[in-house]
Amino acid sequence: MARYADLKKLGSGGFGEVHKCRREEDGLIFVKKKLIASDVESQERFRREVRTLSKLDHPRIVKVIGFRLSTDPLFYVMPLYKRSLADEFPGIVDKEERIKKVLGAVLEGIEYAHKQGILHRDLKPDNVLLNSDDDVVIADFGLGRLLTSLSARLTPTGAGFGTHGYVAPEQAADAKSADPRSDVFALGRILYELYTGDNPSAVPDLSKVPPGIAAVIERCTKTDPNKRFADAGELRLALTNSWVTADRKTTEGKLDALMAKATAEDSLSETDVVAIAKCIEGLMKDADVMHKVCVQLPKAVIRSLWKHNAHLLRSVVHQFATQIAAQGWGFDYVDKLANACVRIWNAVQDPKVRAAVTFALVEVSVSHNRWKAMSQAADMVNASNLPGLDMEVALSLEPAVGRLKSLNDKLNRSKLGPHVVALLDRKDL
Repeated sequence: MARYADLKKLGSGGFGEVHKCRREEDGLIFVKKKLIASDVESQERFRREVRTLSKLDHPRIVKVIGFRLSTDPLFYVMPLYKRSLADEFPGIVDKEERIKKVLGAVLEGIEYAHKQGILHRDLKPDNVLLNSDDDVVIADFGLGRLLTSLSARLTPTGAGFGTHGYVAPEQAADAKSADPRSDVFALGRILYELYTGDNPSAVPDLSKVPPGIAAVIERCTKTDPNKRFADAGELRLALTNSWVTADRKTTEGKLDALMAKATAEDSLSETDVVAIAKCIEGLMKDADVMHKVCVQLPKAVIRSLWKHNAHLLRSVVHQFATQIAAQGWGFDYVDKLANACVRIWNAVQDPKVRAAVTFALVEVSVSHNRWKAMSQAADMVNASNLPGLDMEVALSLEPAVGRLKSLNDKLNRSKLGPHVVALLDRKDL
């Protein structure tokens, strides 16, 4: 067994001491948690903590480097961390990006522990250690226990354990009643403290917290454990969804503001173009938002977006074209869609973009029998002899060849590309 020389006492409690130590064989620095209580029950609890930690292999749970459990003083060794989450207050309070990283890491670790059938039972900021927001672990499973273990007999009926302000009511009354929902309660208290800085023992004022987060905290800290999230995994999913929803609303609000500015000024600065592209990337899966982008953005901004990120704009236009060709619209709105297609066609000379809006406008104008829009669609098809455009337009229009033939009286065959002419003449479509 490796030898560890104590260097400095870092802290002490009723049952143990924490020392900074050096591993003699290589000089590396660690932390030693040493038991000073000599009664049998304390020693068995300490052994149980080490056994519990040794069963857990997860980057978010502190690792046991070495231990001595057979002779006094009992101890185990773990990596040295710079500080605890408690030390981070008030610097982390209401800093949502930091909260997401740190609490997200804690939830990953506790979710893993719950899946192994292990509770923590003393979750609090002091038991979350970190070197940085990306290097976070959960420590001190001294009150933890295997859900299926007979070691629970060490906790007498009616004895409650945990830390005031974080401990769930059922655990405070009787530690044997604890289950994953008890850890969920503590996590809810920590979440509230991270957003508000309030003492978790105080009556929570959820008006200080964003609505989605408030709903999560409220459910976590229900007095009745049956009304809480079942475990850390369920809590993590709900909290992640809340964060994603909040981020989406923020991003959509920023995008709306940028589009309003673009409409008012008919252009955007390079910085704003980069910002609007970032918003679009974050909302790309929302077809309705992409529809709004294509209908509202001025030609100059579309052109700027193309120069900034051609792949992104091509994807947006493809999604827009697919959507408007696939459903019905109010007759007056078809004219608005037609104007958007023309604006995009004029702003971007890319054959794939032009082919996409040509297909969409042919489909929607003919299906809705809008004469002005049909004339605009015919103008696009008549330009198919432009370099590189003929083949792309013909391929895009193949599924809509019936609609295309309805425009025959508006098409000028002398202007059409040869592939489009061949498409019109095909008898098998």
